[in-house]
Amino acid sequence: MKATVWLSVFSAPVILTIAASMTLADAKSPAARLTSHKRAVPGDDVEWIHFPAQKEESNPQWGEFLTDIARHLPSQYGDHYYSNDRITHAHETTHGINSHLSNHLRNNFELGYGFYVGNDQAIVLSEPRVKLSQVAAVIPESLRGSRYQLYCIDQQKYFEDHPLYLFDEWVAYTNGASAGVELTEKKQLDMPRNDALVGPMEFSIYALGVAAAIQKHDPDYLRENRQFRGFLAHELRRSIGIYRRGMRLEQFRWERRLERNLLKQDDSQEMRQMVQRLYGDALTLDDLFE
Repeated sequence: MKATVWLSVFSAPVILTIAASMTLADAKSPAARLTSHKRAVPGDDVEWIHFPAQKEESNPQWGEFLTDIARHLPSQYGDHYYSNDRITHAHETTHGINSHLSNHLRNNFELGYGFYVGNDQAIVLSEPRVKLSQVAAVIPESLRGSRYQLYCIDQQKYFEDHPLYLFDEWVAYTNGASAGVELTEKKQLDMPRNDALVGPMEFSIYALGVAAAIQKHDPDYLRENRQFRGFLAHELRRSIGIYRRGMRLEQFRWERRLERNLLKQDDSQEMRQMVQRLYGDALTLDDLFE
């Protein structure tokens, strides 16, 4: 599931038009409003951009989540991001959507990264003043997974000034995992055992590394950017949730080294403290892994 560099958000063609209905979601709508009987949790208050489906497309083999992803890729991209592997299909199509969102909105606002998480929900985050190499440096040895070398080290030659590139990969791995888990639970995906569900777990760690690097090198961004803090919490909940759900399935059962090390290893204390510093008792690692 190696993402080719030229498909990244800063190298895809700039798109100048998009559906007029892509607007900030109404914070008072039922989907955004916190109900009185539900405890407010970090990530619930993200101000989403409403990004509707861009085309009608379906395939009986896709399932609901992959269908959602496929329909949100604008039609001008054709089948450029498609794959016969449905997990890869969701992953790569997510890159295409994220690229489209980023390149469109950069024409109107400051440079930013766009992310699509399903259910018509998108967000664009401004870039912090942090280097990808600075993120790589704060990831402790025990939390460096099989994808660390490629995404945190090798890609510095392309994304050194764009640390949110790791969020692009994080969202793509989580969306791919979501499609795969749904199809497997419905017994519509038969494949050899693989580590696809480790991806969301691994990139959750690297996302915390982004936050830790920002805390060191651009603390004003972390303090003032409520959208970043909210989106980080939302995706930690979503990615670790799908990881835990998928690891119960035979096709995705894999070793849990990164999970154990995040929770227990001495050298990962900074990552644990990052969650505590950002969210206090409102969202803890115990909550995420319960």
